[in-house]
Formats: sequence, structure tokens, C-alpha cells
Amino acid sequence: MGEIENLLFKGSSVDVVVTNYVINLPRDNGRVLREARRVLKHEGRIMTSDLVIEGELPDNLKKSFEAWATCMAGATEKSRYLQTIQKPGFENIRIVFESTYDIDIYDELKSMIASVRIGAHKA
Repeated sequence: MGEIENLLFKGSSVDVVVTNYVINLPRDNGRVLREARRVLKHEGRIMTSDLVIEGELPDNLKKSFEAWATCMAGATEKSRYLQTIQKPGFENIRIVFESTYDIDIYDELKSMIASVRIGAHKA
């Protein structure tokens, strides 16, 4: 069985990598993206979906089990998330969809969390 940080594919062997709300889960999300780039063929594409935050996550939510279980506590600041995708060498990074993710249980997060889909290419 593989792990998102250690994909069981040869280098430069896949056309597309699709992730669905998992880049924020591992401690080293940069490693996840480096691994995705490693397995992609030249001109390969990645499409990620994840939660991002505008601003800083309140300290009480960083430690909340419920916030972790709902993926709120793992949300990365949006500009940092985009930089994380750029750092391993992805290009043509673009947000193809963004929607505010309002959730009633966390009043302090109203309009701060967004669900995004981001596409990029391996150069």
C-alpha cells in the first residue's frame, strides 16, 4: 500500500494527479507535492481540492479535535498553499474554483475558510 508522501509509481509515469482534500493532512505537504511532481510525465497536470483560510486560524481551533475532524484546523493560508504548489516547480498555477465554506459550528471562521480547486502543470 502506498502513502501520499511515497507513491508507488515510477518517476514520470502518470499524466494527471488528482487530490481531494488531502494535501493539508500530512505534516509535510511540500513532500506530497514533490512526490506528485516526481510521478508526473513532462507536461503532466495536477488538480488539487482543499480548504484554505484567509488570515490566521484562531488558537483554540488549532487544538480542537472537532476542528481537525472537520478539516478546518488543517486549513492552510491561501497564499502559502499556492506557494507550496509553486515551490517544487509546478507552473501555470490557477484557482479554477473557489467557494466560501461557511460552517455554523465555528462563528469565528465565518467567511474565512474557502474550498478551492487549483490546477497546475509540470514543466
